[in-house]
Amino acid sequence: MRFDSPEAIRAALLPEQIGDFEAALLAGGPDVLRCWRRIALMTEPDPAGQRQLFATVDEIRRTGRPRPGSMSWEEVKAALGL
Repeated sequence: MRFDSPEAIRAALLPEQIGDFEAALLAGGPDVLRCWRRIALMTEPDPAGQRQLFATVDEIRRTGRPRPGSMSWEEVKAALGL
């Protein structure tokens, strides 16, 4: 399995993700590595995309407004027929 150790996961993360990863490791729990393994799988192939995601989240948190053209979760579910 890819990213089967904390070291392998850490190596795939962005520098700005390392602090959160280290804190999660210290807090422990059975799902910590599984959760961070998923993040590593998304980060490694597209670090620029992950950085853009962080920037978008920061913008939304800072302004309190969704980005133009975005949809609420309810709108997404309706569009998918769920």
